[in-house]
Amino acid sequence: MTESTESPHSDKLIMCHVTVVLGTIILEYGLSVASTARVDLAATFANFTVDVIALAKGGSELMIESGWLERVPQTADRKELMN
Repeated sequence: MTESTESPHSDKLIMCHVTVVLGTIILEYGLSVASTARVDLAATFANFTVDVIALAKGGSELMIESGWLERVPQTADRKELMN
C-alpha cells in the first residue's frame, strides 16, 4: 500500500486490456448463440452481445478522442462531393 494517488498503469494500457476483454466476451457470446439449440438462450446471448458492443463502441470513441486509436476510414459522402 502506498499513499500515491496516481495509477501505476497508464490509461492507454488499461483501455487496451479492456478492449481485449470486450472482444473476447463478444466472441464467446457469438459462439454461444451459434451453438445453443434453445431459442430463449440464443436471444439472451444476442441481447448481451448488443450491450457489450455498445460498451466497446463507447470505449473506442474514447480512445479515438484521446488519440490512442485512429478513426476507421469512412466512405465518401457522394452527395456532398457533387455540391
